[in-house]
Amino acid sequence: RARGRKGGRPRRMTPERLRYAQHLMADRSRSVPSICHELGGVPASTLYHYLHADGTLKAPGLALLGGVPGAERPLQAS
Repeated sequence: RARGRKGGRPRRMTPERLRYAQHLMADRSRSVPSICHELGGVPASTLYHYLHADGTLKAPGLALLGGVPGAERPLQAS
């Protein structure tokens, strides 16, 4: 750690992927397996660890995004 290195396995869900997953889950016509495939093979269990079925963030999702205000609501599809 003193040399600037951190141990452990890298996270599958990054803040960018989480925001994109929120956007995709706001669209009700998409299935969870298709969303997981588009996110690069993220397991559905990982997706549901961070998000509710409606696309709102759970506590780990809020922590990953750094408690961003307004991030608990899914993005509106345009």
